[in-house]
Amino acid sequence: MFGMGDSMTKRLWRALGLRGTLVVFLLLLVGIVGLQNMEPFDIDFLFWDLIQVSKLYFILADFGLGIIAGLLIGWMLMRRPGRSE
Repeated sequence: MFGMGDSMTKRLWRALGLRGTLVVFLLLLVGIVGLQNMEPFDIDFLFWDLIQVSKLYFILADFGLGIIAGLLIGWMLMRRPGRSE
């Protein structure tokens, strides 16, 4: 695959594991969707015209905020008192 030996490719995917593989594919998917949405659009809230921004930046910011929110929620759930391990 891509000029690498089969053993190197297998070692790479084995080192990443399932979670790492899913992260790589998710990042590729977000990148592809983002690159297909380069045209600018207006962000309006009620009657305010807030900003004109590229859809790529909006998608990447939304993705980043979602990751941060997920990490914070997971961190708060792990710190809950009385949690049995």
